[in-house]
Formats: sequence, C-alpha cells, structure tokens
Amino acid sequence: MSAGRRERAVHSDLFAEAWRAADLEGTPTRLIDPKLPDLPFAVWSPITGWGLVQTRGAAGVWRGESATGGELSLAGFDKAECIALPRRSGVARKAPGAIELVRDRESKEPFEEAGKLVYRRAFEKGLAWVPAGHILRMSPPIVMDVEIAAKGMDLIEDAIARVEKEFGY
Repeated sequence: MSAGRRERAVHSDLFAEAWRAADLEGTPTRLIDPKLPDLPFAVWSPITGWGLVQTRGAAGVWRGESATGGELSLAGFDKAECIALPRRSGVARKAPGAIELVRDRESKEPFEEAGKLVYRRAFEKGLAWVPAGHILRMSPPIVMDVEIAAKGMDLIEDAIARVEKEFGY
C-alpha cells in the first residue's frame, strides 16, 4: 500500500471511531468506488477537507457541502477518501441527539412551554435549530468540529438551566 493510500485510510478510521463514540447506529465503512446508490456519503480530501457528497450532476461532477457549509464539488476521487454512511435499520432506538422536556419524570407530560423557552434562550446566545416543541432535537453536520459542537452543547445546557430557574425547578 502506498503512503498516500495508507494516509487516506486513517481518515475513514477516525470517522468510524467518532461515529461509534457518538453512539450512532451502524458502522461506517470505506467506500472504494462510489456509485449513485451510495449517496449520501462522507468524503475527505487534502484539497477540500471533510464534506458530505449528496448528489451527482449531469456532467459527472459530485456535489455536496463542505465542513464549513460551502459548496463541495469534486470531479473524481483519485486523491480523496470516501466513507459509506450506515443506513437506518428502521428499528426504534434511543436517540442520542434529542432531549425530551417533561413537567415531571413520573407523568412524563410534555412541557411545550419549556421547550420553546429553551430555544429562545439559546437563540439569544446565537444558537439556532429547528424547534420541535418539548423535544430538543440536535442534528449538527457530521463534519462539524468538536469544539464548535461542544460550544453549542454548552449554550443548550445554559439555556436549560436558565429555564429551570424561571419555572422554579
């Protein structure tokens, strides 16, 4: 195996390790020759860094989103490493990316007001997501830097603490 191929294999290993650490379903695997049915898939290249390939244009150019949120466009993958994302099994499982706010733990009555207020408090500090009532569902890009994700979680924890105080918990 050449030094370049060995170096590229490291990125898929790191990606798989991060996937497992986040307790996500399935195991990502190295994708040698991507095809349309493989979409979407993660990609790393020394030119673009991390990205998520989502479509293939008529001219054969693969397109998606870079880790910074910009457009990703690749004609081929000769210097890139592609990673197949596991497909959902359809089996319900505990969602690590969601927090359900309830009035009390015994009744588990949804606490819609608290969910809306947590969203507003976090938004005041610059964090936004798609609100879902009493459920705080996070779905950051898989290519997000750990430091940025941690900052977002800190803002959510702060917002929850402030709302708990406001409701007298």
